[in-house]
Amino acid sequence: MKIRSKELEILKILWESERPMNAKEISLTGEGMVMSTVQSTLRSLLKKGLIQVEDIVHSGTVLSRRYVPTIEQEEYINKQFNNLSISNLLGFLLGENNQRESEEEIDEIIKLLNNRKNKG
Repeated sequence: MKIRSKELEILKILWESERPMNAKEISLTGEGMVMSTVQSTLRSLLKKGLIQVEDIVHSGTVLSRRYVPTIEQEEYINKQFNNLSISNLLGFLLGENNQRESEEEIDEIIKLLNNRKNKG
């Protein structure tokens, strides 16, 4: 499932939050977020089933929906890279860096792989 950058931005805010959030709280948390954009993005995320209404509370003199994600961040990332092989993913990620950064990252990847190999 493809999601737009604003949808991902709002999902990140909800993933980092320890409690359900309403549209106003989300717009205040995100940088440069306009309330109308937040509200339309929330509707889109609801249609896609990536968030749900947790409850409805009083916010000043009006009722306000509070939202929570229906998918964990790790699960979302796994689904995005589900059809990629590890070697293709690593090639893509390392292809953009300069030589020095690539060598450092390759060394770190080797350490991670060795640790995983020794555990299994």
